[in-house]
Amino acid sequence: MRLLFLTCHLPYPPHSGGRLREHELLARLTQRFDVHVAAVTKTLAEDAEAVAQIPWDHHGVSLFGAAPLSQLEGLAPQVARHRSKAAAAGIGELLAAGDFDAVHVEGFYLWQHLSRARPPAVLVEQNIEWQLFEQQGRDGQAGATRRAELAVWRQADVLGALTRDDHEVIARHTGRAVRLVPDGADHLHPPPRAPRQTASGERILMVANFGYAPNVDGAAWFVREVMPRIRAARPAARLQLVGASPPPEIRALACDDLDVTGRVPDVAPYLHAADVVVCPLRYGGGVKVKMLEALRAGKAIVSTDVGCQGLSLPPGAVDRASAGDCFARAVIALLTDPQRRAHAERAAAAVELPTWDDAAEALAECWRLATRRSRAAA
Repeated sequence: MRLLFLTCHLPYPPHSGGRLREHELLARLTQRFDVHVAAVTKTLAEDAEAVAQIPWDHHGVSLFGAAPLSQLEGLAPQVARHRSKAAAAGIGELLAAGDFDAVHVEGFYLWQHLSRARPPAVLVEQNIEWQLFEQQGRDGQAGATRRAELAVWRQADVLGALTRDDHEVIARHTGRAVRLVPDGADHLHPPPRAPRQTASGERILMVANFGYAPNVDGAAWFVREVMPRIRAARPAARLQLVGASPPPEIRALACDDLDVTGRVPDVAPYLHAADVVVCPLRYGGGVKVKMLEALRAGKAIVSTDVGCQGLSLPPGAVDRASAGDCFARAVIALLTDPQRRAHAERAAAAVELPTWDDAAEALAECWRLATRRSRAAA
């Protein structure tokens, strides 16, 4: 089976949640399917340099630049951001060749590049995008996004979602079957068996792709509203912000007890060294890879409710807090009480998480289903 895989970035290197997801899936599925990747990307030059390093087999990569940053009245921002005459023409040429059995579309806003005459198409939504705008009170953009998103859901041949919450939303609005295609967590190495050593014993960690606005907002809120309370109670506490693409406002937060690392080759050493992992997101959707990684590493975690979206968590696996003072108290309690922290670590490590093999098989079944329906309709 030959697939055109349409995405908003090159799925390698895996330095963001979305790239990691697609990298892990394609590393498995390209062993069984012939996949041509087409990306409408906001980081065209960087992605072009990385193509030669992709470690999995593929049957071609086509890269197209996304639109410059702009706001268009009445148009969903994600649709506007991924407009591209070059992409429309290039993807049209690929489809016109008639060599693909199906198309995979990772995000509704890329649907605009598909022609009416196309193979069956699978749409997988990593988030319900309009909900992110609703959470921020951006009603106009939420309304435009909702209309665009619903329109694409009605056109897709097969629909997929990462979380059960998003699955229910899509099914409710379409009256159609929706496949669950989760994220895995087993890309992260298990924690070391030897006792970990930390410089201060009070290391707080946030892992994130800081090229993503909800992560920038969450980090800034944590540093502004939560960290001063922690410093007052635990002067030796140290915060690390680890992840790709920190903008100037995040780099400017660095100080004696706050490190901003930028992209790192592997987050595992930082996770294993951390005493508390925080996920202070105030808006966002879908499941958070940073949460899967922290659970897989068996860490004591404090998160907002937004950070826990898409996860079925037993009591004690994650401390939840939304207000700054409550969040600070939860972190301080874990830093202060080693027994409480050890209990939280055991509870996190006990959470059953999907594997990437599970996720790849779920997506493969979506692709097979799309081609079966196409043959049945012929």
